[in-house]
Amino acid sequence: MKKEYILEALIDNQISVLNRITSAYMKRQISIESLKLSKSYVKGVKKVVISSHTTEEVIGHIVRQLNNLEDLHKVDYYLPKRNNHKNTTDKTGY
Repeated sequence: MKKEYILEALIDNQISVLNRITSAYMKRQISIESLKLSKSYVKGVKKVVISSHTTEEVIGHIVRQLNNLEDLHKVDYYLPKRNNHKNTTDKTGY
């Protein structure tokens, strides 16, 4: 069953990283409802927040794919109304 999922990621400040993230959604034909890019608390690192309607299985595949990116430090997804984190991967201790 499709639900709204929020994906948050901390990435290096490079346009190619954002392109690879959105490509992971396009590959699975998932429409991005909203995308926000902002500064993080770490210099040179940006925070990306993406909202989309999909299944937990598909968002899990996207997270696993994004974990292979060298320029990605942390990725997390959750359901917005519950605000409980489903999956957290922290590769650098941020």
